[in-house]
Amino acid sequence: KDQMNSGWSFGMRSSVFFCFCLCLSLNGLGASASCSGKSSESQDICDDGYFLNEDKVTCRDVNECEGEFSKNGTIVEDEHGCSDICNNVCGGYKCSCSGDRLLDEDERNCYEPKCSTDATYTLTIGIEEGETSSDEPILNGESAHKNCSDINGNYTGMIEMTCEKGIMSATNASCEELCEASEWENAPGASCSLTLEMKCDKTNPMEFGQVRQVRQILKGTPGCVETERYHTCTVDENCPVDCVLGEWGGWSECTVTCGGCGVEKNKRIGTQHAKYGGEASG
Repeated sequence: KDQMNSGWSFGMRSSVFFCFCLCLSLNGLGASASCSGKSSESQDICDDGYFLNEDKVTCRDVNECEGEFSKNGTIVEDEHGCSDICNNVCGGYKCSCSGDRLLDEDERNCYEPKCSTDATYTLTIGIEEGETSSDEPILNGESAHKNCSDINGNYTGMIEMTCEKGIMSATNASCEELCEASEWENAPGASCSLTLEMKCDKTNPMEFGQVRQVRQILKGTPGCVETERYHTCTVDENCPVDCVLGEWGGWSECTVTCGGCGVEKNKRIGTQHAKYGGEASG
């Protein structure tokens, strides 16, 4: 890509013209269109990416794609770092990708535009480990879902699969173990000893005074949240019940039938006997 001079043959001019057009076509990628290798004519050395010709005046572009680099006009060896295609441009190089692959932000590496159905990810759910994959390709930045039960049948919820730069990842954050509750049973170490005081109401003599309860828990499979309750196990005492008298009855016959005064009796029948320490009526 030397500068043109009038002594070149037609073939040489055609080659130079091709190089000039190539530099123009790659100018949108940041390449210099002139390929002169000098920012100004008064420079003594070539710009980086160019090498000083034997005439000590003109510069030529070096081919970084073939491992040829230059610094301050001196050739050095280096690697271009393009993972797919290296394009030599005036004063440098540009990486590109084949097919529908995309160039990464580092402008060196390429990645697939989607995660294929062949992409798998290994997950552990509970004590089970397995691989998951999508039934359909996943575009970059998008997600797909599979059932947690596909790996562990004791779990519910969805596995979320995400595609980033052609690489799939998955999470089991929403997977929850199924719960199958068992019967109520006494909590470990619990006994019938917890006493709850209850207010006694004399108008309701059947109401209990003290009730003892035991703490019980409802268990099940490991996925169950432990639930507890207090269950009545014994009754210690009843409320005191006072004696209740009925209405007065009729008078009895007089004990003396002729002359003098006799005695008549009248009495009340108790409808409720005193119990549990209740008051007795006289």
